[in-house]
Amino acid sequence: MSDTPETDAAALHDGTVVSTDVARKLERERDEMQRECLKQCELLAVSGDREEKLRDEISKYREAAAELIRLLEIEEESDSGSPFKPNRINSCRIMDAMQMNQCLQTLKRLSQ
Repeated sequence: MSDTPETDAAALHDGTVVSTDVARKLERERDEMQRECLKQCELLAVSGDREEKLRDEISKYREAAAELIRLLEIEEESDSGSPFKPNRINSCRIMDAMQMNQCLQTLKRLSQ
Protein backbone atom coordinates (compact mmCIF):
# COMPACT_ATOMS: atom_id res chain seq x y z
CA MET A 1 0.00 0.00 0.00
CA SER A 2 0.97 3.68 0.24
CA ASP A 3 2.70 6.00 2.69
CA THR A 4 -0.42 7.22 4.54
CA PRO A 5 -3.76 5.77 5.58
CA GLU A 6 -5.48 8.67 3.79
CA THR A 7 -3.89 7.66 0.50
CA ASP A 8 -4.88 4.05 1.12
CA ALA A 9 -8.47 5.13 1.81
CA ALA A 10 -8.52 7.20 -1.36
CA ALA A 11 -7.06 4.31 -3.35
CA LEU A 12 -9.77 1.94 -2.11
CA HIS A 13 -12.71 4.38 -2.19
CA ASP A 14 -16.01 2.67 -2.99
CA GLY A 15 -14.19 -0.58 -3.70
CA THR A 16 -12.57 0.94 -6.76
CA VAL A 17 -8.85 0.58 -6.76
CA VAL A 18 -6.84 3.48 -8.15
CA SER A 19 -3.11 3.79 -8.36
CA THR A 20 -1.22 5.23 -5.42
CA ASP A 21 -0.05 8.07 -7.67
CA VAL A 22 -3.65 9.02 -8.44
CA ALA A 23 -4.56 8.81 -4.75
CA ARG A 24 -1.61 11.02 -3.82
CA LYS A 25 -2.61 13.51 -6.50
CA LEU A 26 -6.12 13.59 -5.08
CA GLU A 27 -4.72 14.16 -1.60
CA ARG A 28 -2.58 17.05 -2.85
CA GLU A 29 -5.57 18.60 -4.61
CA ARG A 30 -7.67 18.21 -1.47
CA ASP A 31 -4.94 19.78 0.68
CA GLU A 32 -4.58 22.63 -1.78
CA MET A 33 -8.35 23.21 -1.71
CA GLN A 34 -8.34 23.20 2.10
CA ARG A 35 -5.52 25.77 2.14
CA GLU A 36 -7.42 27.92 -0.35
CA CYS A 37 -10.58 27.66 1.76
CA LEU A 38 -8.65 28.71 4.87
CA LYS A 39 -7.16 31.63 2.96
CA GLN A 40 -10.62 32.72 1.80
CA CYS A 41 -11.95 32.42 5.36
CA GLU A 42 -9.11 34.62 6.61
CA LEU A 43 -9.86 37.18 3.89
CA LEU A 44 -13.53 37.18 4.87
CA ALA A 45 -12.60 37.71 8.51
CA VAL A 46 -10.34 40.64 7.59
CA SER A 47 -13.03 42.07 5.35
CA GLY A 48 -15.58 41.66 8.15
CA ASP A 49 -13.28 43.54 10.53
CA ARG A 50 -12.80 46.26 7.91
CA GLU A 51 -16.55 46.50 7.39
CA GLU A 52 -17.12 46.83 11.13
CA LYS A 53 -14.47 49.56 11.33
CA LEU A 54 -16.08 51.42 8.43
CA ARG A 55 -19.50 51.15 10.07
CA ASP A 56 -18.01 52.62 13.26
CA GLU A 57 -16.47 55.47 11.25
CA ILE A 58 -19.78 56.16 9.50
CA SER A 59 -21.55 56.18 12.84
CA LYS A 60 -19.04 58.69 14.23
CA TYR A 61 -19.48 60.93 11.16
CA ARG A 62 -23.25 60.78 11.57
CA GLU A 63 -23.01 61.67 15.25
CA ALA A 64 -20.65 64.57 14.52
CA ALA A 65 -22.89 65.84 11.72
CA ALA A 66 -25.97 65.57 13.92
CA GLU A 67 -24.23 67.47 16.71
CA LEU A 68 -23.09 70.21 14.31
CA ILE A 69 -26.63 70.55 12.97
CA ARG A 70 -28.05 70.61 16.50
CA LEU A 71 -25.65 73.39 17.50
CA LEU A 72 -26.44 75.42 14.38
CA GLU A 73 -30.19 75.08 14.90
CA ILE A 74 -30.20 76.36 18.48
CA GLU A 75 -32.51 79.33 18.62
CA GLU A 76 -32.76 81.67 21.57
CA GLU A 77 -34.58 84.85 22.35
CA SER A 78 -32.64 88.09 22.58
CA ASP A 79 -33.15 90.68 25.33
CA SER A 80 -35.39 92.56 22.93
CA GLY A 81 -37.56 89.46 22.43
CA SER A 82 -36.54 88.64 18.87
CA PRO A 83 -35.33 85.14 17.99
CA PHE A 84 -31.70 84.66 17.06
CA LYS A 85 -29.28 81.80 16.49
CA PRO A 86 -26.13 82.21 18.57
CA ASN A 87 -24.14 79.68 16.54
CA ARG A 88 -23.50 80.21 12.86
CA ILE A 89 -21.10 79.64 10.02
CA ASN A 90 -20.55 82.76 7.94
CA SER A 91 -19.03 83.61 4.61
CA CYS A 92 -18.69 86.98 2.94
CA ARG A 93 -19.03 85.20 -0.42
CA ILE A 94 -22.65 84.59 -1.36
CA MET A 95 -21.97 81.58 -3.58
CA ASP A 96 -19.82 79.93 -0.89
CA ALA A 97 -22.52 80.58 1.70
CA MET A 98 -25.09 78.95 -0.59
CA GLN A 99 -22.84 75.88 -1.06
CA MET A 100 -22.23 75.66 2.69
CA ASN A 101 -25.98 75.80 3.25
CA GLN A 102 -26.46 72.95 0.77
CA CYS A 103 -23.74 70.94 2.53
CA LEU A 104 -25.40 71.51 5.88
CA GLN A 105 -28.78 70.45 4.49
CA THR A 106 -27.18 67.27 3.12
CA LEU A 107 -25.46 66.60 6.45
CA LYS A 108 -28.74 67.12 8.25
CA ARG A 109 -30.53 64.69 5.98
CA LEU A 110 -27.77 62.06 6.22
CA SER A 111 -27.36 62.33 9.97
CA GLN A 112 -30.99 61.47 10.69
